[in-house]
Amino acid sequence: MFKTKWLAFYTTALLFLSSFAQPDKVAQDLLIRAESYLFNQPDSARYFIDKAYDVAHEDDDPILTQVYRYYGIYYHLLSQYDTAISFYQKSADLAQNLGKQEIYVDATSNMGLAFSAQGSLGKAQEKLLEALEYYERENLPLKAANAYNNIGIVLQKSGDLQGAKATYKRANKMHPEKHLGALSNLAAAFENENNLDSALLIYDMLELAFSEANNLHSLFSVYSNKAIVYDKMGDKQQVVRYSKKCAKLGRQINNQNGLCILYQNLADYYFKQADYALSRQYLDSAYTAAALAENLEVFTKLKNREAELEEQSGRYAKAVEAFKAFHVLSDSLHKQEQAEVVTELNIKYETASNQQKIAELELQKKSAALSLSRSQNQRNILILGLSALLLAAGLLYYLYHTKKKTSDILSEKNDQISQALAERETLLKEIHHRVKNNLQVISSLLNLQAGSLEDEAAIEAVRQGQHRVKSMALIHQRLYSTDDVRGVNIDDYFNSLFVELFSAFGVNQELVEYNVETGGLKLDIDTVIPLGLIVNELITNAIKYAFGEGQSGKIQFQIEQRDNQLRAFVKDNGRGMDGDALQKANSFGWRMMRSLARKLKAEIEITNDSGTRVDLIISRYKLVS
Repeated sequence: MFKTKWLAFYTTALLFLSSFAQPDKVAQDLLIRAESYLFNQPDSARYFIDKAYDVAHEDDDPILTQVYRYYGIYYHLLSQYDTAISFYQKSADLAQNLGKQEIYVDATSNMGLAFSAQGSLGKAQEKLLEALEYYERENLPLKAANAYNNIGIVLQKSGDLQGAKATYKRANKMHPEKHLGALSNLAAAFENENNLDSALLIYDMLELAFSEANNLHSLFSVYSNKAIVYDKMGDKQQVVRYSKKCAKLGRQINNQNGLCILYQNLADYYFKQADYALSRQYLDSAYTAAALAENLEVFTKLKNREAELEEQSGRYAKAVEAFKAFHVLSDSLHKQEQAEVVTELNIKYETASNQQKIAELELQKKSAALSLSRSQNQRNILILGLSALLLAAGLLYYLYHTKKKTSDILSEKNDQISQALAERETLLKEIHHRVKNNLQVISSLLNLQAGSLEDEAAIEAVRQGQHRVKSMALIHQRLYSTDDVRGVNIDDYFNSLFVELFSAFGVNQELVEYNVETGGLKLDIDTVIPLGLIVNELITNAIKYAFGEGQSGKIQFQIEQRDNQLRAFVKDNGRGMDGDALQKANSFGWRMMRSLARKLKAEIEITNDSGTRVDLIISRYKLVS
């Protein structure tokens, strides 16, 4: 109440002074007040923006360019990106008509940020590069640093992590004392590279800086990111601590979009910890926040997690229903039918919950009626003599009939479960089929790209990328073409991988032969993909470097399970390579192998004895029986 009265008094005073001062000056003062509230108390900021608009009511008033831009920032913070973009466009159009070039560029830069948050990365990069060119030309270092930081965000979302890191560093170098956003994004880049200590060090610095500046929105993001880093480091206590701090701050600033992502992460975290009750609790909270934030992307991921929870609880029919809903939502993300799908699923979700409650009440009612019937029968048996025998016979018949009916119901339920499992298998096979097709399209695109290049190094890099894509496509092809989609028969897979690579490099199999020994092992997809990519690199290196022109030889791959570890090696009897040099190599292939080895918790050992031998000792894997 006091705050509302104070705002009204402050605004009334400004409007009174406007009768003696220029309207632009009053409106500018109101916008300054709005800016001080934007990131912590957006409702108060909106109050001052509205009053500034009332003062600068003429369509050609220059201050309106800033008023529209502040409206855009307000809706941007509420994640209402379409509305934000429309206001940024109004600001840019009016500024351009009035010759206010810097305000036009500022609105264009804001528009680029909104497009980035919306996922329109091409439009985002176009707007941000236009703004950067102006800021550098006019020697505006802080704004140029902001533009570099925002371009880094777009590059990171596009998958260009190295380009993003270089851009963040440039932003921070250009204006280190003020540009904390670049540091935050640089920390995220380190986190994506699994360089967790560096990421955590930067997040600690940012937590202190944002706390001192009372920047609650940025502090919320730091808490969330630190919880994710501690999760990757396996520090459960710190995960819980920062998640609670993040949730408390999110409720304080009413950041529903951030809260739904946080609750989704907590649901995933406790699911991995096998604490399914807490996972379900945070899943429900995430559903509520995602609905309030109208975040269909999070809502989609929650449906997938719900399917896994239902499957874990043995409710297979509901698991299949949630899984189907997940696919409907995934498709709708590309068809721009977000509002309709979310509404429909919410209705279905609430209807299903109500139907379940009704069914439970009916079951309780039937159970109570049965108990009452039995009680009456027992009383009649005690009172009547001969009638007791007749009633007992009737009761026995009733029990037999009930048991038979129950047996029929159970049989029907078992049939439904079997059908649901069959549908799930079919869906998973279809997914693997589509993934394989998409990977083949990527491989074809890389092949076309290689044909248009002239630089041999570039062609070689594209060809290697094509081989890696093909090795992953083989895995998904094996999964959808077998009856069991849980894992891959690696004997068949690695034999096919040798055939593909020998064919791709034109190897004469009369001179160079290969041998695959797998012991009939069957591995899950999370193990086979990184293992297949590593072996792909090793076989490629052996084909390219082990044997001279016209030289015969042999390449051997063997894998076995021993002492709770997978032990695998790729060996050739060629000219041999310097093991120490290979270990210190910084080529993309070896860096990729080391990264994939960390995912498998694998050690790589290289020996040079009558050829080159590379051993893998894998600790993290999963066999499929």
